[in-house]
Amino acid sequence: MIVCALVGLMTCVAVGRDVRPIDYRFSFQEAAQHRMNVEVTFTDLPDGPLQLRISRSSPGRYSLHDFASAIDGMMVTTMDGTPLAVAHGQSNEWTVAEPSRNVRVRYTVSANTIDGTYAAIDDTHAHLNMPAVILWAPGLEHRPARVALVARPEGAPDWQAATQLFPTDDPLVFTAPTFQYLMDSPIEFGRIVWRTFEATVPSGAATATPTIRIALHHLGTDAEADAFADATRQIVEQARQVFGEFPPYERNTYTVLADYLPSARNDGMEHRNSTVLTSERALATARVKLLDAVAHEFFHGWNVERIRPRSLEPFDFARANVSGELWFAEGVTSYYDGLLMARAGLWPLDDLLGDLGAAVSKVATSPAVRVRSAEEMSRLAPDVDSFSGGADAATTTNYISYYTFGAALGLGFDFTIRERTGGAASLDDVMRVLWREFGRPGGREIGYVDRPYTAADIRRAIAQVSGDEALAAALMARYVEGHEVMDYRRLVELAGLMVRERAANEQSPPQPLEIVAFEDAGRTPSPSQLAFRQRWLH
Repeated sequence: MIVCALVGLMTCVAVGRDVRPIDYRFSFQEAAQHRMNVEVTFTDLPDGPLQLRISRSSPGRYSLHDFASAIDGMMVTTMDGTPLAVAHGQSNEWTVAEPSRNVRVRYTVSANTIDGTYAAIDDTHAHLNMPAVILWAPGLEHRPARVALVARPEGAPDWQAATQLFPTDDPLVFTAPTFQYLMDSPIEFGRIVWRTFEATVPSGAATATPTIRIALHHLGTDAEADAFADATRQIVEQARQVFGEFPPYERNTYTVLADYLPSARNDGMEHRNSTVLTSERALATARVKLLDAVAHEFFHGWNVERIRPRSLEPFDFARANVSGELWFAEGVTSYYDGLLMARAGLWPLDDLLGDLGAAVSKVATSPAVRVRSAEEMSRLAPDVDSFSGGADAATTTNYISYYTFGAALGLGFDFTIRERTGGAASLDDVMRVLWREFGRPGGREIGYVDRPYTAADIRRAIAQVSGDEALAAALMARYVEGHEVMDYRRLVELAGLMVRERAANEQSPPQPLEIVAFEDAGRTPSPSQLAFRQRWLH
């Protein structure tokens, strides 16, 4: 167990002895050339060779990456500058056979990819994902770390830093209590447009009122930033209502790091107390589309960051992380992002039905369901996930994205639970059960989850909420572990909706089916159907 000061961390007590933090210094004199100089200092090393690694994987992205290809000019020395011999093994592995007690490592990172996985450095900002830029030492994962941003580019005295790392008295120096927290803490360093608000917490709530910070790096106006922040506030409130409370964010702060630039890729990446959002789109022309990504990533603050599959905990940065629960961790989150948008008044019903209809159409008509189950689709993530978040195989006859599969299952499970309980319970209640049992307890060390869940725990939560163990077992066995498709035509009629064949148009690729409201199909919903719909949307 490690007991650390959370702010201004310089030393840490670990099992009865003082341990100096690992010290990282990032310098940006060559930012215009898309390069950053890194200096790492390891002190009080144990006896034996020093192993150095750069990650092969990154949290929230499930494929392997060649981050080592961006590193050059590595030098390893003692503290007085005496060179130490380094053996380079695999592309991401180095060994210092005879290190001194204290070692300094210097290297350069080249980076020019604005997304949730890699890094980008230029004369306007540095967008840093830690697994893509920092070397680490196996065996030292429970040490704290200190990160200093030094030597801004010439002519950039106004650069500021946004991150979930813990602040110190110096606005450009931060700390992390553990390796897992360090690696999960991206940094945006540059000219930032800030918007901040206090979230709404009901009186008597167990958790404190969190501060939500939005750090925008974009080309838009202040009015656009204001509108984005106002809409984000609505999403935040709707997400809280699903779970009943906010997560206990470290430092009681959640930070949105948003890069909306012509050179950015369309991406989003969840982190424990923050999210990275990137897009080539602008707030002026695509605000609602960008807000859908906010809803997805903010929901992850509960579902996947704290309600965490056992298969992903702790995250292994040296290999692909395979999980059979991504249909729930990612896919059910995809179901909720659209629902949050509708409940917040940011999407009309037609937009929500268009989103869910596309997912249902894919699952209900693809032959892939007969080939692989939702669990098996989830385990394929390392093979189909890419650095830009796209799964190119998702349109083939043997694969459906776990995002799509899980979104359709989320709709089906939600409506089934509502039907079984006469409207007394829903998938929201399942999420709350999982939150109370697996998310809220947290971990003994910051950045870790002590009670991750399994598929059996999802089944048990559904049984508890629905009061029907047989129903819960059937839902999981038939539609998650098996190859059956839920009866979406019957289920959506409960809310006065219908699944129908889509009219021929020029949409590419076409989806055979769509979900529409009875009213748009010339039918009149009954009072009970309208009541069901009302409860679902509120």
